[in-house]
Amino acid sequence: MGAVSFCAIGIDIGKKADPSAVCVAMAEERGLTRAGESVTHYVAPFLQRLPLETKYPQQVARFVEIITGAAQKCQWKCPPPEVFMDVTGVGEGPADLLEPELRKIGIRGLNRVRFTHGDRITAPPGRQISIGKSWMGSRLQILAESQRVHLPDIPEARALAEELLDFDIEVDEDGGEKLGAMRPGTHDDMVIALALATLKESHRGRARIAGV
Repeated sequence: MGAVSFCAIGIDIGKKADPSAVCVAMAEERGLTRAGESVTHYVAPFLQRLPLETKYPQQVARFVEIITGAAQKCQWKCPPPEVFMDVTGVGEGPADLLEPELRKIGIRGLNRVRFTHGDRITAPPGRQISIGKSWMGSRLQILAESQRVHLPDIPEARALAEELLDFDIEVDEDGGEKLGAMRPGTHDDMVIALALATLKESHRGRARIAGV
């Protein structure tokens, strides 16, 4: 076990047929690379998929409860948690509801993430982040193969493991990309929440967005 360096919370806002999900990840530094950089591992003590058809105000209220709990646990271990929310589809509305609530509990802003095509991630000044679908798929694969994500023994984690097995990227004849659950009836909400919660890595004591 390493020292907790930071906490991040990933939120995926579901659509009509897909639930929303939230993942809390505590980052720990375990060892060094050959270049002398610390190796970030992610311990996810909390995962939750919200019931379908939960209204956005109720979703936001639940997110605030979870974030408040994470902030209390971080109090003596690391800085306040950072929050990353997928706003690609219908997420802007819930993000607008959540951001002022975060300020009330002392959380410094909300990182709004949009998924795009390609193998790049851009994080300009501010809290707007664009992530290429191929980039995210590759990063999840690297984290999984290097065993840097540690999940609790709970039903939600087992469901997440199943989602990871079905999570892939497809490229059509025109170069368009589809990232996510490929089989009908399957979901990828918790995978997206995990991906958002593991965007940051520590480098010589400073946390930054991986790949930027």
